[in-house]
Amino acid sequence: MQEEVTSIMTPEEYHERYEICLRNGLAESIENSADDMATIVNSLQFDTQKELRVLSIGTGNGTSDIPIIDALTRRYVNIHYDIVEPSKNVLEECKTLILLHSTEWKAVTFTLHQQSIEEFIERKNKQSDDTSYDVIHALHSVYYFTGGDKTLRVLYDWLAEEGILLIRVGTGGWEKCFIKINELYKNSTIAYYGPTSLHKGLQNAVPGIRTEEIIRNSRFKVNDCFDANSDTGNKMVDIIYGILHFRQSVPEERAALLLEYLRECCDKEGNDFYLSDNDVDVIVRK
Repeated sequence: MQEEVTSIMTPEEYHERYEICLRNGLAESIENSADDMATIVNSLQFDTQKELRVLSIGTGNGTSDIPIIDALTRRYVNIHYDIVEPSKNVLEECKTLILLHSTEWKAVTFTLHQQSIEEFIERKNKQSDDTSYDVIHALHSVYYFTGGDKTLRVLYDWLAEEGILLIRVGTGGWEKCFIKINELYKNSTIAYYGPTSLHKGLQNAVPGIRTEEIIRNSRFKVNDCFDANSDTGNKMVDIIYGILHFRQSVPEERAALLLEYLRECCDKEGNDFYLSDNDVDVIVRK
């Protein structure tokens, strides 16, 4: 029987820990996505002279969006870009990134919303705002869709004809850890989406929906996770298993077993341990 997780990360705590993973190797996955993002953008059939509407969900500090925005600005001259991110501090970092790219992104009008996607949906519905988007993407943020499959349905409904919904999830060792912790704990703030469960969720939301996949290999170094005195390592364990202050929150014997499971999920090279978190871009075309 699952136990309820009581040690839950705030958006700020989550992003702090994710940045550590990026510095330990995951950042390469963003850089390596540029060609794939260009291919996706170039497949769009919209008039390049008319306004293109984009919704970015769980944008974080904006780093993951760079390849998409770069690809869009090479084709489109007028882009409306809604950013939905619940963390105030991280959203400030995103504003700074936008300013740094103001020259090359001059075709883009950014609107930032400090909200979860469910709060954004509720506000849009109340205000009867324009909810039609040509591109909607959620890069490693679907795990925090509290509405689950219902939110996926809304996003599909918001897609314009010939629009694209892109959802990025991870697979590999990290997904195995997600599955393992979900067997033991129930966390109302996290949806344990991997490629298989995401495809199932999309089918539940929109029966008969057709999807495509692009997969890129990615991994990060997790040696510090096995050092109980490492602040960096403890924070990585927190985000890998989705429990704040993991070593203090989980009973010692169970924590030891889960840490050993993490070790088993890793690729070992010499004295180094690497946890795979391969990017899977799941693409829906309307």
